[in-house]
Amino acid sequence: MINTALTVRNSKTYIDILDEIEKAKNATYNKNLKCSPRDLYTEKPNNEFVDEVTERNEKKKMKKYKESDNFEVNDKVLVRMSCIFSDMRRMIKQKETKKCPIIFMPQIFTILRVIKSRKPNTRNKYVLQNPDTGTVISTPVPTKTRYFTANDIIKTDLTDDDFDININEAIDLNHIERTRNDLIYE
Repeated sequence: MINTALTVRNSKTYIDILDEIEKAKNATYNKNLKCSPRDLYTEKPNNEFVDEVTERNEKKKMKKYKESDNFEVNDKVLVRMSCIFSDMRRMIKQKETKKCPIIFMPQIFTILRVIKSRKPNTRNKYVLQNPDTGTVISTPVPTKTRYFTANDIIKTDLTDDDFDININEAIDLNHIERTRNDLIYE
């Protein structure tokens, strides 16, 4: 918006036109609000309109959370490798995801405990366990249980025999270097 305004006015100083740009931006229709920001605060007294928009957005958020956040104890799940390995998290942050063909660990985990959220619009937390060893996924030092959310896991009907590769091969394929910050999962 600023560049367009400077070009139209054939000017190089934006300070003089900031007020006009602000008015134009606040008058622009917003599809999430279903109105312009200016209308949001001036259309109805007593902020009824603001409350209506806020409530609508809260309902959307709750619906989204409830659809994806429905895991139960003893469900079989796969875990994102980026949740376990710090080097994979680093690669994702540096946008080197092409080097990471395997997203989820080729190992089945089970949900040991579900911690229901008490606050609205917050996700449940899950404690995961390796069913082969009984190990609860935890941080290295000091050992603390690691909590996962629905973004970190995916429900599966697979068994360990269904995987063509093991964890060490997946680590090699993703070019992951193990560090002391990796979670304990075995």
